[in-house]
Amino acid sequence: MRWMVDARNRIEKQGDLEVHSFVRAEVIASHLNEGPRLEVPAKLFDGASALLDGIPQDAVSKHVREHGTLAIQRRWVENTLPDHELLEAVATAYGRLTELVASAHEQMGLPPPTTTNSETHEVFRQGDRAGRLPCMIGHSEARTLNISLADGARLTVVSHHIPLDDERAKAVAESFPVEPDEVFAGNGASLEDQLTSLFATARKVFAADGYHDTIVFMFADLALVDIRQLSPEEHGQKYLIMRSLANDVVRKGADAVILLTEMWFAPFDPQKPYQRAADAPNRREMLAATLVRKQGEPIELWAEIHREKDEVSVGETIQADEVVLYAFAPVYEAWGRAIPSGGQTPFSTPDGAEER
Repeated sequence: MRWMVDARNRIEKQGDLEVHSFVRAEVIASHLNEGPRLEVPAKLFDGASALLDGIPQDAVSKHVREHGTLAIQRRWVENTLPDHELLEAVATAYGRLTELVASAHEQMGLPPPTTTNSETHEVFRQGDRAGRLPCMIGHSEARTLNISLADGARLTVVSHHIPLDDERAKAVAESFPVEPDEVFAGNGASLEDQLTSLFATARKVFAADGYHDTIVFMFADLALVDIRQLSPEEHGQKYLIMRSLANDVVRKGADAVILLTEMWFAPFDPQKPYQRAADAPNRREMLAATLVRKQGEPIELWAEIHREKDEVSVGETIQADEVVLYAFAPVYEAWGRAIPSGGQTPFSTPDGAEER
């Protein structure tokens, strides 16, 4: 806040701030925020190849070359606040002022201020936004160019918002052996009950269709607040999509997420630590439902998929109460907590590798 006051006084009395533009290059090849990163003064004609020359070559393994993404982000930094991007600093200051105003309302016995989408009239929960507007969450995505290291193509994040429409749900349900009223466990039901109910529906849909889209359900205080369909076109996009999902979780004030998807499972091979489960010779195909939450441990439901010629079926449902879910690392980071450390997977090996 002191920086904001000083910056305002400097602009008012001395002229504009001294701002410099930088380009941050980061290699993303994992759900963890651990890729090599460098920051250089921005020049108009700096290309991806020039930036890659500065990345240590020992970090570019076969996995990174095939599935990694080079994220190039434009950042503006003011001289007196060198460790913070300018928009991030302003967003933080705005959030602090908002919290101050909300506290004043509380002290006066007035209802707290609300944030409402002027077009959809959606009222946003506060959640972990720390007073910031939803547009101030994840705004770096708009300043970032993602390039596939495999072929140099531009990668984009594809996430479809699914409106909550009862009439549409009933129409779609006519194509499946599903009763719309049975998809969810009901208002006020526990997250565990919602997980069980959604997975039961997923089993029926998969048995009828032979596949299942990747769908995310966001909850806040046990209430459903958003549904998203995730549509990665290649493996590298999954890392970007989960980072974008973490921003959506904060925007919506969600404190729990349930993800339905198909996935591959295979024992971990120490001789091939970066081998994807999808590439393992002894891989197994699973239908999965995963519950992660801000408070409490994750739960995962699995059912093995069996394919024989044109016939598909799913095995019995197995619950895992102790799992390590690296794919949700960005979501846990957004909630300000470490990934819960789990035990064995439900398929007997503590070294199981899974890929969603």
